[in-house]
Amino acid sequence: MVTFLVVMSLTASGAGAAGLQLANDKLKVRISDTGKLLSVQNKLASETYACESDAFELDTDLGLLSNKVAGPAEVRKEGSRVVFHFDFDQPGKGKVGIDLIYTLGDTSSFFRRALKVTNSVPLRVKSLRMGRTAFTNPAEETIHYLTFWQAPTVEFIRYASGGLFTGIENPFYKADLDERGVALSFEPGLILKAGEGYESEPQFMGVYKKSGVMIEDSDRPFRYPNGSGYVPIDRNESRAMRAFALDYLAPVQKGFLSINYQFFHPLPMMPKNDADKLYFTKAIDTFADIRGDMIIFNTIKKYKLSNWNWDPSRGSAMNCHDETHGHIAGMGAYKGWLRCMELGSRLKADNPGLFIQAFYGTKQFGLWGLKDVDGHEVYNEQTACVSTHHTQISDDRQNADGLRFQNYWSMRFRFLPTVIGHPLVGRMSEGCWDRELVKACDFYGWQYSLMSALAVSGSIMPAILPYESDLLPGYKAFYKKWTRWAKENFEYVQYTEPFGEQVQPGAVDGYARIKGDHGFVFLFNGNPRSSRITFEIGDEINLQEKGDYEFVEIYPAEDAVIVLDDRGNSIFAQGQKATVAVPANDCKLLELRRAVKADGPVLVGTAGRVALVDHRLDISAVSGKPGRAYPLCVRLSDPEAVKEVKVNGVDQTFSRTDKEIALNVQFAGDEYVRDLDQWTKPDGRLFDFPYHVRQDALEIKTRFRVGKDVAGLLQRARPKNLAEMGPKIAAWQADGGDSYSYHNFTCCRPDRLWLIVPFTLQRVGDVKVVVNSKALGALLRHDRYGHSFYADITDLVNHGADNEITISMKNLEPSEFMGPFLMYPDEELTGEVLLRPHGVKERVVYTRSLIPRTAPRYIQGAKRPVITQASVTGNVTLGKAIQLQVKIDLPPDKVREVKYTESGFPWMGIHDLRYNADLRCWTGDVAPGNRAAIQESEYVHVWAVGNDGLYSDYYPVKVGWDFVK
Repeated sequence: MVTFLVVMSLTASGAGAAGLQLANDKLKVRISDTGKLLSVQNKLASETYACESDAFELDTDLGLLSNKVAGPAEVRKEGSRVVFHFDFDQPGKGKVGIDLIYTLGDTSSFFRRALKVTNSVPLRVKSLRMGRTAFTNPAEETIHYLTFWQAPTVEFIRYASGGLFTGIENPFYKADLDERGVALSFEPGLILKAGEGYESEPQFMGVYKKSGVMIEDSDRPFRYPNGSGYVPIDRNESRAMRAFALDYLAPVQKGFLSINYQFFHPLPMMPKNDADKLYFTKAIDTFADIRGDMIIFNTIKKYKLSNWNWDPSRGSAMNCHDETHGHIAGMGAYKGWLRCMELGSRLKADNPGLFIQAFYGTKQFGLWGLKDVDGHEVYNEQTACVSTHHTQISDDRQNADGLRFQNYWSMRFRFLPTVIGHPLVGRMSEGCWDRELVKACDFYGWQYSLMSALAVSGSIMPAILPYESDLLPGYKAFYKKWTRWAKENFEYVQYTEPFGEQVQPGAVDGYARIKGDHGFVFLFNGNPRSSRITFEIGDEINLQEKGDYEFVEIYPAEDAVIVLDDRGNSIFAQGQKATVAVPANDCKLLELRRAVKADGPVLVGTAGRVALVDHRLDISAVSGKPGRAYPLCVRLSDPEAVKEVKVNGVDQTFSRTDKEIALNVQFAGDEYVRDLDQWTKPDGRLFDFPYHVRQDALEIKTRFRVGKDVAGLLQRARPKNLAEMGPKIAAWQADGGDSYSYHNFTCCRPDRLWLIVPFTLQRVGDVKVVVNSKALGALLRHDRYGHSFYADITDLVNHGADNEITISMKNLEPSEFMGPFLMYPDEELTGEVLLRPHGVKERVVYTRSLIPRTAPRYIQGAKRPVITQASVTGNVTLGKAIQLQVKIDLPPDKVREVKYTESGFPWMGIHDLRYNADLRCWTGDVAPGNRAAIQESEYVHVWAVGNDGLYSDYYPVKVGWDFVK
């Protein structure tokens, strides 16, 4: 509840010493009788931040209008807001009224204040300063935080236990910020007609309590800089901004949607003949089979659009000098953005069912370009040629890992609500599309890809649909099951909390959705070995309610299974940690609930049935992989009463605790060899991986046995359209053209036995493989996007007998070797168990990221590079570059690199500068691009990195255009 306390009512003339408070359970704001901020009480962190001065300033052609000395004519309470009304009468010039409006929501951790101008005479609004706020007690640290294409987004003001976060809700604001105070301003540059009026975007200011956990982006190679993601921020700073962004953007989507996304679908955008139409008809049929909700088609032809752009900016009027448009000459950027935002709002109001997908142009404005947007394309297309690259041989999983990576960053460091996250599913193709790609399915990665999209968004967008839905066994049932689950649990999307590693080799990334004392946790392992994660069943996953909890695995388990973690725990007190191993290239979806209190025995760690008969515990209907051993337990009120345990009718040895019976069960049969873990050097020593030291040159070998029935598995997995597609897949693998060079198509052939040799970020060279004394030579292919080498060894191995593989390589970096594996279809489960486990092999399990942490890029109080001056030598023309000149406070030998990034010149990217000894500065060319392709930029942003790895702040350099050759 929000409370308002007026200490003394004001007269209409503003006389009297008065004060006012706005408060809820999270913060209390004290405001002077002239509308100045006096203090903010942070109830979350038990701190109060007092202000010794604060005033708004509106610079107009009628003079500077401010509450610095002027008092309000009246103060009024209007529902959840308080309004200070000022009258500014300039003799001989005119009268201007200004409302200073404070607003605080019932449950918000932030308040807003905005200015509303009423003008009886024409008015030119040059600049607006929302508050020149000075703090009585200086902050410990302040951070100017940028997102997307360096859009100003938030100022973090840090104190001992908590802090403030503030900004203005538009991409044009500037911050004069230090530990003593903050002044936020922007230049509307508006020309208002008499009576037209204007209401500014509000300043927001909120509070948070420090979690003590600092997060920063992982510095993975990326197409564009990730704003200020290199600056560590407290986990609760990120959460506070995400809560604010959810309120600001106010997504209208009220339920899960399955959307067929035609842009990356390899079908002709403009069908020209009946054959083209047939492929679209097939796509629609498949989409209907999985009960999709919406198809996005190209409507350009239907509506006879004469002027359109796929990736336009939301307002590129910064070069407009026509004052009849209502802005000051050369200051059209703000109004261009404002009008485009209004257009989006009108479109949504007039078309309630309209789904707006955001592309390149909106990224120029960070959060402030996404109002009324339903889906956001994250930072760039998710095709492997331009996205982050992950160690994946599966094309679908490659795109899924990149999708989660980008959405993880969007949630953590760009503060986007999960509901508008990018949810592409499947293999994305970009280039000279071949519509036949819809007939070549990824048999190994499609489920993983769907689960990835479910974890990081409120919708899914299949980017490629099988030509016929029965090309993939189980496709229809799987999609219908999990889209039904997503619809039923859509309310949990808004609570998504990313945790774990940031889709790093060797690690697990997680996404928790906890509402009160119930929710769901997704865990993903995009690695070729099992990976283990340890996480807190508490604040780390945003579980705040005390109590005892348990997890129930609902995927990949066919039947719900209570989870037994790797430490033998199944009940966790709030704040306790769990350790869970996720199988290679797989996902676990766990339901979190209060621990079940049952009268009878409760089976944990496996699906099945359990009964206590006299002193015998009967566990039945349990199954597992041949040769594999599994831990399981049974919760009991009196374990001492158990004298005998049978599993599927076979006696088992067991142990007791005060509340459980514990045992290991091994299933009968020979284990199917997949992970090749035992590698020896020529001298017989074991080569330990993945946490190994650098190797200048390495030769290793291993022996393994392929079961006789693997040939049957391969035969049964033969794609139904192989006769048609086999030759085409082989041709694509050899082609290397635009549409194929970033796909490897191995997973389109589940009827073949594949050897995969994966690496982390793959710097290794001269990789050679010998199988059973045969050098693979050209049979060994290199997937440079998946950091792997691969070969079809179906015809090179002996089934039912020993086989040998030798691998040699050079310049192997530390922890780069991830472990070769064999890829072939899964075996059937068995219910036959052994009397006791024996011969169980120890497996390689990743326990942490294989990528070493980079040196800090920001350290509080450290001497970082400072860009002292940066400018361009003129305006860009349509055919001529200009020079960017940058000066830094360090000599060139102390600087590692200087770069700039732009969002609409040659092609949205990062460019190097070089030191020019004659000019004694760093220089680079800013070349014009095709303006019709994307958008023009108002700024390029420059930054420098010192030899110690510390980053300078980003420095904006305004660039103009002359529209001549």
